[in-house]
Amino acid sequence: MDPYATAWFNDYKSTACVEGGRRLGRVSCVPLTCSAPYVQSNDSASSCSDSECCADPYATACSSALVSTKCRRGYRTVGGKCVKS
Repeated sequence: MDPYATAWFNDYKSTACVEGGRRLGRVSCVPLTCSAPYVQSNDSASSCSDSECCADPYATACSSALVSTKCRRGYRTVGGKCVKS
């Protein structure tokens, strides 16, 4: 059984995963990977913390995919988005 699953179809197929950096793969929970330049959501205030990638390519942290909380150097957050300083 998958130690990161919260629900199973059977002993070999997971149907739901714990929150926190895991997503459902073909048959089991696999680590979430975000392709550069996108980063993984890591704001602990988020109800879905660590379960998705930030949509903003200039974000270094976000509370959800669409809400940036920190930005790369030269950018600042305005209304949950990273804008050039």
